[in-house]
Order: sequence, then structure tokens, then C-alpha cells
Amino acid sequence: HIIALARYLAGPIDRVCGETITVHQERRLADGSGSKPVCVDDQSHCLARFASGASGNLSASWIATGRQMQHAFELYGTRGALDFTQERFNELRLYQAGQPRGRDGFKTITAGPEHPDYGAFCPASGHQIGFNDLKVIEVKRLIEAVCGVAPAYADFREALEVERVAAAVRKSAEQGRWVPVAVC
Repeated sequence: HIIALARYLAGPIDRVCGETITVHQERRLADGSGSKPVCVDDQSHCLARFASGASGNLSASWIATGRQMQHAFELYGTRGALDFTQERFNELRLYQAGQPRGRDGFKTITAGPEHPDYGAFCPASGHQIGFNDLKVIEVKRLIEAVCGVAPAYADFREALEVERVAAAVRKSAEQGRWVPVAVC
């Protein structure tokens, strides 16, 4: 998901420098009868260079303690910044450069019926929509795309591009160097 989010926010990724770590080599079986080897990484980290020239870092962890639903991003530009975490699903933090000293800093924007799709679930701000509501919105957009009413964003082409980035991260981790993302 973090790769798809990065591509959505900052565009295509040209090259990556990745690291994958398996912290726990074995896991106990659910029934407690023994353990089995772990065949996936517990953590992945990636430095990314985007086609636009922007750079970023992406991290994912199965073992981060203290988190419930930490799917998040921070996006910084010359005119401001955005900060979002799915743990505070109905809030987006916005920083606008050029504010007067003593008045600068992030401002929290709370979702409300003025924002697309929110009003279908809640008539007033502050009531919040949830993860399950998001799934309903996603299904609505899929149906609209299938019916030709609206374009589909996340399609099979986008899934292929996300997998190309993931494959480049794995290759980079194996080789210990920057790796270009494969092109069709």
C-alpha cells in the first residue's frame, strides 16, 4: 500500500535503494505445537527517486509495536507540507509556508460533508467516517468505473507498476545498491 500511495502522491518511481529485514527467523504455530521458518521480511525500507526528481523514503513493518493502523505519509514541498495517518483517519494536517512568525505551523483540517463522499455517511463535521465506510466508497468507485461513469484509478496497469517497484526494492536489498525500476 505504501508504494501505491507514494506513486499516487508523487508520481512514478525511477529507482530505489532498498533493505529488507527478517528479524524473527521462526514463528510459533498458532496451536502452540512448534514453530515454522519465516519466509517473508518483517521490515522493508526504501529510498526512492521519483521521475519528477523528488526523493523520498518508504518504510513498512509487520512488527512495529504500539501501532494499530499506521498507514501514513508526510509530503514536503517549497510552499508547504501535508501530514496524514490512517490512525487519525478524518484529519489532514496542512502547513503553508510564508505564515507570520509565531503563527506558522500545521493546521488540522477535519473531514466534513464538504469533502467528497463524506456527506453520504455523515451530515455534519466531526462525526467521522471509518475504515468500513472507506470500503463502501471504494466499491462505489469500482462500480462507476465498470459502468463507464468515472475513470478507474487503481487498475491492473497500476498494480503492475507497484509490483515493479516492489521487485526493484527486493533486488536492491539483495544486491546492496540502487536499482532502476523496470519499464514496460
